[in-house]
Amino acid sequence: MALVATLARTPDQAQAWQSMVALVLGMLGGTFFPVAQAGGLLAALSLVTPQAWFLRGIENLAGGASAAAVAGPVAAMLAFAAITGSLAFLRAGKLIAR
Repeated sequence: MALVATLARTPDQAQAWQSMVALVLGMLGGTFFPVAQAGGLLAALSLVTPQAWFLRGIENLAGGASAAAVAGPVAAMLAFAAITGSLAFLRAGKLIAR
């Protein structure tokens, strides 16, 4: 959401964009309906969202897997956070320098 906020020109615009991004990522990630069951392109696209990785980790644990089974989903969520956080940090620095 920090990255989205750096792209907006006003606080109201940032709030609106953040709501839209959260809704789209939530839908694509499978938080409203099981996207992974659809298979194909939609299931592959869901993996670009942290929500899909979170749900995959929860499913692994609920299925009786060990805590080590969530290493992949946790790594994916941390990578997503590192990439988007770094981009937001760089954009925020440019905005402050103006």
